[in-house]
Amino acid sequence: MKLKQPVKKMLLLALTLLVCAIVIEVFFRFYWPYKSVYVSDDELNYKLKPNFEGVYKSPEGQHRFWTNGEGFVNQDPKREKRQGTKRIFIVGDSFVEGLYTEKKNHFTELLQNKLDSYASRQPSTKYEVISYGTSSWGTDNAYKYIITQAFGYNPDIVVLTYYQNDLGNVAVSRLFRVENGSVVPTDVGGTTVGNKVKKLITKCSFYSSFCSYFQIHATQFKFLHPIMARLGFSVATGEAATTDFNKHPYATELAPGDKRTIEDAWNKTELLIRTAKTEAEQRGAKFALAYIPSRWEVDEEAYEGFLQAANLSRDKTNMRAVRERIAGISARNGIMLIDPTDKFLDYEGKNITLYQSFVHFTKEGDKLFAEELYQGLTNYSMIEGKSEDESQNIKTG
Repeated sequence: MKLKQPVKKMLLLALTLLVCAIVIEVFFRFYWPYKSVYVSDDELNYKLKPNFEGVYKSPEGQHRFWTNGEGFVNQDPKREKRQGTKRIFIVGDSFVEGLYTEKKNHFTELLQNKLDSYASRQPSTKYEVISYGTSSWGTDNAYKYIITQAFGYNPDIVVLTYYQNDLGNVAVSRLFRVENGSVVPTDVGGTTVGNKVKKLITKCSFYSSFCSYFQIHATQFKFLHPIMARLGFSVATGEAATTDFNKHPYATELAPGDKRTIEDAWNKTELLIRTAKTEAEQRGAKFALAYIPSRWEVDEEAYEGFLQAANLSRDKTNMRAVRERIAGISARNGIMLIDPTDKFLDYEGKNITLYQSFVHFTKEGDKLFAEELYQGLTNYSMIEGKSEDESQNIKTG
């Protein structure tokens, strides 16, 4: 029995799409050789998959890890705090998540070791470091996690980390909107159909390298902004859809539309950080910012690569722009800032490699960041209980 011409065309089209899908997946398994370990979340957009054990594969290597019922990586903290214990809760993105390295080498583990040593000289107090991060989370995700989850662990100190791509994540996020000088939560579910598609992509990303890449990075491609906004992954309106947050925050000359978009993102960021501090203090916790310097802020070769990729020149670029804005936010709002950039620059000058080929720390980078966190927390504020005036805007190193 011969197939009719329309049926043949449909079968041929289906076969062609299947072959294309296979080719794309094979390509991404080489280019982006790992699957997602995230699940869709109506409050946070997405988060780490709870009760998972496996191997995380990335361009930076393969590392075995596990999560507990709340999605904590290689940790199982209890909500009840032991008597005589000060609890430090660090929140952020993939640097805090720590899948890029072994647990024993991650800066949170190294910080815990340092605090244990410190506590041995202060026997009346013990310290516990808890951390929760998720790849490509911005300040809005971190803030939402702090107020909905982290405070449930009764932390004494909340440390919010900041990395340069957080600004772009805040700009495209639909978790909060600015209204009358305040950040107001928004519905992240998207449309009914969009929410179903979003969950399907998240589930698919657990098995497919292409879906994993799409889920995490699609918001960075301008032509996909409307689609991602419709699905509830991000929001893109007007000029925000055309601003390149990988380069424009560092550029000294900007078109009026891009400049306005950058300022809107910074204003939203400041509101989120200020509100996080207020919420922490209302619960009796101290609040600090920890700046994570990017590779191209520290390494000259990476800086040259950044300039070429962004099509920028040195005389029209200020690589201190992001950290200067964070320092300004900290100063205006009385927030302690731990900024290890100068120490990182000093180490790079000694030919000590602090970053892997992708974006994250090497063992030496994690070690140095842990040391700077420790110095900031012990010397200037938080675990010593010094006055707030003594604690503000600390640049370690």
